[in-house]
Amino acid sequence: MMLPTPCYARFRRFGDRWFAFNGTVGTAPIDALQLVIDAPEFLGAGADQSLPRAAAPAQSQSSRVLVVVDDAGGVQLAVCPEPDGDLAMVVGDLLATGRRFWRKDYEALAGPFQEFLGTPLTDWIAGRAGDGWSVDKFRAGLEHSLSQGRFPITIVINELDSSVKETLDYLREMLNQQVRVLGYTCQTGGGDELVWPRELSEEQVAPRSRPSRTQPRPSAPPSGPKAPSRSRPVPAGESTYSDQPTPTASAQTQPQEPAGFGPLSATAVTPKQKEILNRLIQLDGLGLVRKGLEYYLTSDELGATATVVLAVDPDRWPFPKPDEVIVVVNTGPAHMAGFLGITPREVEEFLGSLPRSDRREHKGSLLLRAANMNEAAQIVNELRALKEVTAVSTS
Repeated sequence: MMLPTPCYARFRRFGDRWFAFNGTVGTAPIDALQLVIDAPEFLGAGADQSLPRAAAPAQSQSSRVLVVVDDAGGVQLAVCPEPDGDLAMVVGDLLATGRRFWRKDYEALAGPFQEFLGTPLTDWIAGRAGDGWSVDKFRAGLEHSLSQGRFPITIVINELDSSVKETLDYLREMLNQQVRVLGYTCQTGGGDELVWPRELSEEQVAPRSRPSRTQPRPSAPPSGPKAPSRSRPVPAGESTYSDQPTPTASAQTQPQEPAGFGPLSATAVTPKQKEILNRLIQLDGLGLVRKGLEYYLTSDELGATATVVLAVDPDRWPFPKPDEVIVVVNTGPAHMAGFLGITPREVEEFLGSLPRSDRREHKGSLLLRAANMNEAAQIVNELRALKEVTAVSTS
């Protein structure tokens, strides 16, 4: 969509007169970072939500990531990459920023905003939101957003090329992040500029003029923190699910089972369970050692309690239905929390939005339910995202 030339504008603060703006469509990219800082409402275009009211730079290597707050206390991250900039670094900055504010209190975010804006965050937003805005509701909304730690992402860029599309795919598919891309159109005339947002079609991606990585990666160790292993992991060729029974019941210890139930036995799976398992097998990418349907921190611990178990037997705890698989995650410091270098509570809160069978849960374990392919993919993506953000935070 393009504005007619000339268009007409009236700015009350400059008088009560209309004037013609004889502009032409600009060709040079604008500084989207400064645009969002000066007018964060720009990000509200096409979004059915509260309007963004304040934006401040995140502490990041690229200096192209902004933390944005709307008038209901919602938090999002805005990325304004430089032309031909390193998008892999920006992805790392996004993960690091999200991790930095995860489970923090109100002042952890309001303090940096006040330092940047030169005024308290609530005063700034009150001046832009107008009458009817509630400080108490805003603070409650902001604290809720921080406790969730999953901040939507908006990438502001003038052209959607293959490199940006790869970044979008990575954030959505691998990290399960809510992300959108927002473009803009600019008209210039006599040194004045008019800019308005426009949606960019991801179906028509322009080729990039220079080679890019096939997959953007954050600037963090590729494997993340993990316990050392003195034996090699299960080879990639052995990672596909098999209908064959899992070997040696002694190595198949079920975590914290109720009295009266023995180890998880090898049972036949239903066609629906097999389909789900074929998706859940992507958990091999976490870097744990898989033996049958169980994942261990190292090969040296195959006789101990598994860190992740894919439960399929309806007659054994946690009693999955024939059309579902229960993913048992041991969250304790000797398991997933220790593997990731965070606390068990942080593991539980990060994965808390996933479908669960919480009525059968025991202390120190989560029962994540995969009743279809979408839920299985969501479990894989959430666990990968958790590993990515913790890897960035410890790098």
